[in-house]
Amino acid sequence: MMPIPEHVSGASVWYAPFVMEATARARGMSLDGYLDGVALMSPADLGKEVWITNPTTGEWEGPYLSVDVAQQNHICVCIVVRGEVVEVGWRTWERWGLTNKDWKVQVEVSTVPPDELSGAPIDYVVWWARHARLWK
Repeated sequence: MMPIPEHVSGASVWYAPFVMEATARARGMSLDGYLDGVALMSPADLGKEVWITNPTTGEWEGPYLSVDVAQQNHICVCIVVRGEVVEVGWRTWERWGLTNKDWKVQVEVSTVPPDELSGAPIDYVVWWARHARLWK
């Protein structure tokens, strides 16, 4: 349940149409002023602003607001098996020029504005595997 590092790389997948917006409303969160909502993997990241590289252009965009997190019993599969770092809303997926036939894409995610970054991103899957403590 650790927060995401400042600058990571990994896979992005998508939420079905209108689900991200409904999730934000259900949590009492507004997406006004944000490019879209996202889901990050840890509950420690709920409510954070993040920036994401557009996989079709390589350019940074955002901010996005973290309005959801991976379901606790899915976290390990999402990260280790699928390589996920973020789930984006359908309108972002469409804006990126992707369709429901595109399963996942590689992105970078930052918790600080991109102009404040220095250095390469951390591979989120490797980082998570080193820090995860699983219990029985």
